[in-house]
Amino acid sequence: MSQFAHSTRSPERSGLCCLSRCSIVWLPSTTHRPSKLATMPVLVFTTPAYCQGGLEFAIARKAPPNPHQYMIVFSRAYGMAASSKVATLNCSTTARAIDAPKLSPEGRPLLWLDSDMDRSAWSISPPGIDTLSALLHATPPVIRATGRTRMMIAQPGGAKDAREVELLLEEDELSRMCRYCGCTELAEAHRFRRCGGDDVRPEYVCFTVRIS
Repeated sequence: MSQFAHSTRSPERSGLCCLSRCSIVWLPSTTHRPSKLATMPVLVFTTPAYCQGGLEFAIARKAPPNPHQYMIVFSRAYGMAASSKVATLNCSTTARAIDAPKLSPEGRPLLWLDSDMDRSAWSISPPGIDTLSALLHATPPVIRATGRTRMMIAQPGGAKDAREVELLLEEDELSRMCRYCGCTELAEAHRFRRCGGDDVRPEYVCFTVRIS
């Protein structure tokens, strides 16, 4: 049996409903007409670790107060998901300026991968498969392990070794998070507009906040 065989662990804290049965319900966008993924700037990926590759994801950078953290989010509106947010990749990285992710020679963020999902009792991956393994098997590739490790501290779990990874996405390939309400983009033609920030960590506003 593959190491990515489907997990039956309960997702009671993940905000995912019926995920243990991989029930996928496609919901239409309530704001804009969906268009083909091939034309989307948001990079959409799958991994056999999550529902045997049956779900589509994106990576998002959090809005303030901590724009140093990155997340796995759903790139589609799934009916069994209470939220688009799946896991924070570097939950022990603080908002302090000194903890801002460094950039690789290619100008991409270097993250100390310490997922809150790995620190919790719930997971959407099979037992023994952590977030690092799940993302290293993603299609298309979304991270590259640098080989460096560092001790990071967060709760729950306290001190833990974190692996450094290079995020293989450009800024425009990230799912944008609204600066005001915290919602994230789906894989649609219309993008959230920039409303502030700087060139390294721009800030965006969603359609609902812009209209209200």
